[in-house]
Amino acid sequence: MFKKFLLFLLGLIFIVLVAVFVLLFTPFGNNILKPHLQTQIDKYSPIPLTLDVFSLRFGSLDIELNSNDDINIVSHGTFSLLSQNIDIALDILLKNPLTKTSPAATPKELLIENAIRGKITNFEIHTVSNSLKGEFRIDTTIVDFKPLKVVGNIKDLEL
Repeated sequence: MFKKFLLFLLGLIFIVLVAVFVLLFTPFGNNILKPHLQTQIDKYSPIPLTLDVFSLRFGSLDIELNSNDDINIVSHGTFSLLSQNIDIALDILLKNPLTKTSPAATPKELLIENAIRGKITNFEIHTVSNSLKGEFRIDTTIVDFKPLKVVGNIKDLEL
């Protein structure tokens, strides 16, 4: 009797794990999660964003958000749940930024590129931008989810 109960319990745990895997890491599951994520984005984002691409696989992710052709946010990369490594790129493209406040000084497009690498709890973020016709670089080290070091380098910035 105990053996049957144990086998039933193990079978139930296996079915739950397979269901979670299918929900999180397959195209079928991603299509189920995408509307729920869009609802959360609509609820918490101060600007209207559309989740155009959402693909989460066992070792990779691809996400693309857009806002009225003015903002494009693309994230893609790899991660390992077992070794807890991440290597993710996050690019933010702003088209016609700040044209209403200072049309002469701003570039037509502002690209902010981020590279996130390391372990899930200890990682580095390297940010590079072409902001306002200058060079803009920020390197951040995160340890135990707290910023340990932030180094900024700004050259030839036109304000």
